[in-house]
Parts: sequence; C-alpha cells; structure tokens
Amino acid sequence: MLYIQKRSAPDSLKTTLLQTEKSIEWQSIPQENHKALRDYFDKAPKDEIRKYLVAQQHGLCAYCMKRIYADDVLHTTIEHFVPLSKDKEKGLRLENMLAVCHGGRQNNEEESNHKERTRVLCCDAKKGSETLKIDPYNAIMMEEIEYNKFGIIGTNNEEYRKDINRTLQLNGMLSPEQQTQKFPTPQSDTATDIIKGRKDAYRKYENLMKKLDAKGKITTEQIERTINHLISKESYDEYVGVIVFFLRRKQRYIQAQKR
Repeated sequence: MLYIQKRSAPDSLKTTLLQTEKSIEWQSIPQENHKALRDYFDKAPKDEIRKYLVAQQHGLCAYCMKRIYADDVLHTTIEHFVPLSKDKEKGLRLENMLAVCHGGRQNNEEESNHKERTRVLCCDAKKGSETLKIDPYNAIMMEEIEYNKFGIIGTNNEEYRKDINRTLQLNGMLSPEQQTQKFPTPQSDTATDIIKGRKDAYRKYENLMKKLDAKGKITTEQIERTINHLISKESYDEYVGVIVFFLRRKQRYIQAQKR
C-alpha cells in the first residue's frame, strides 16, 4: 500500500457529481436499496472518474500497487472506501473513491471451469462491502506499513493487520492463526501474484543499492535523490512502495550510525 496524495479534480467532474448528488432521483433512493444506488452510480461519468483516480494514484492499485489503466474497464475498478451500501452520503464524493485492480476476478474467470480455483482474490474483489480501518489517503497510517524481503506486507497495528491479511487478503491464502501474524508465511500467492511482485521489487531495491555502492560510499543524500526520482514519476513503477520502504529504512540506518 502507498500513501495517495489527493489532487484537485476537474471542475466539470466535480460539478457533474454535485448535480447528481442533489438530483431528485438520487435523493429519493433509500439507503437500504443497494441495487438502486449501484445502478444510479453506474450512470455517473465513470470514465472521467477512473481517469482522475488513476492519475491521482500514479497508475497503481490503491491496495496492492499493481499496474492499473484508466481505459481498462475490465481490470480497473472504482472502489468506494466506505461502501456505497453503508453510506449513501459519501457515494458520489471523489474523496471516498479509489481506483483498484480486478483483484484476480479476471484470472479466475479465464481458467477452465473444470480446473479447481485455488488462487485467492485480493483487494476490492475480496473486500466486498466491508469497511476498512486503514486508509491509503492517510499518510500517518501508511507509515505503519512494512515489508520483508519475501514480499510479505505487515504492520504492528492489529486492526490494520486484519484489513491486510483478511479483508484485502494482500498476503495470499492464510490460516486464521497466520492472519494474526505480522509477517506470515502464506500457503499460496494471490490470483494476481502480488506477493511475487513485491518480492521482485525487493530485488530491484538490492540492485539499486549495488548501483549506488558502485558510485562510492552510500549516503543519505544519494538515497534521497533516488527516492525523489521514484516518486516524481507521473506513472509509478509497480510495487514502488516496497522499494521506497527499504530505501527509507537504509537511510535511517545510516543516519543512526552517524550519531
């Protein structure tokens, strides 16, 4: 997961959503009529919303950091952070929306029907209508996210760990006991192979360190320049949060050695 810094949306999009929110049709739908709410939301300018969200997230899924595309309606989903079924008032607010990957739905559907589907879903495909405690829009919360070299995402916060391991299933298939562990050893990857992706990102970090080391002594300034390069891109590298996490950790280690 990676902190998502909010951008200002186009005025035309904000105006359209505000008009929709104030419309008699939307106002007349009761909160408990989930299907009607969903059907009406489907009439919103979803292509524009998706384009705005994907740009805001630098082309990465808000939960797993896998590549997503604004024009790929099959693989990129508009997700309500607080589910539409639970809070109609936030249903048309951009600050309550995220762009996420398909979470493995397409992978499983493409497998032959006679083949047992053992790979688990993740992200919104697994989350469904549950409400998360951990919020990608919250920088302080995102600071509590950690990774290890095996591609596992973890945290010391028990509530966030539940979101990661059970609700979003970002660490693949886990037993109930493993779901309570900070860095569990999964029984299998997700249907979108995000554990492998994070593991590969750690290898990229190692290669970056080798390149920095080849230039001489690794310094905090060198690392800072590398981080700024990674996060200044309009389209982030997949799983860039893993690389930035380890670079920041290395930076803190060097600073501590100087004291």
